[in-house]
Amino acid sequence: QVLVPLQSQMTATIPRLDGSALRDANGNHFFPDVILSTRCLEQVEVFRSKEKPKKVIFLGSDGRQYPFLCKAEKRGDLRKDSRLMEFAAMVNQLLAKSPDANRRNLAVRTFHVVIISEKCGLLEWVPNTKGLRHVIDDLWKTRKHARPSLPQIKDMFDRSKDPYETFTKQVLPRHPPVLHKWFLKCGDPSVWFAKRVLFSQSQAL
Repeated sequence: QVLVPLQSQMTATIPRLDGSALRDANGNHFFPDVILSTRCLEQVEVFRSKEKPKKVIFLGSDGRQYPFLCKAEKRGDLRKDSRLMEFAAMVNQLLAKSPDANRRNLAVRTFHVVIISEKCGLLEWVPNTKGLRHVIDDLWKTRKHARPSLPQIKDMFDRSKDPYETFTKQVLPRHPPVLHKWFLKCGDPSVWFAKRVLFSQSQAL
């Protein structure tokens, strides 16, 4: 039996008990919800980025599916991801002490990182999220004119005598801003404003 390495399961929760009850507490008090992995689903999604990370899904003992990102970096070190999450946890502790931050519900969304080796590990999949690149790609698919490919852009610079002029007069006009259209997908002004505030706070953090 293998424990599903969720952040909620890997973080001890101190129960609210009095002195005598706290001395008699066992592991179930600190880790109340134990979800074990029964198997790994056969379907694996491979992403198109450079290192070709894989999205694997574990089936928990509670019947729910828990996706993880299996990542291997030839020149990277996933221990940096783990340390970054520890730093983010410290930032959340500081934000929790600030009345202004609590009023704005400011917090860094963290996830658990399982270090298998220096170059390989598992990253907990954050639900209800979508990468900014995927959002931009979906918006570009709705445009009439397709954007130039990377080889085409490289060819522009290879033939260019002035890279700055090529970038400002050839590349930028073919890549107009499109992210603002994502905020306009919902016609409700309150939803638009909530998206705008959430995006601004996320970028600030």
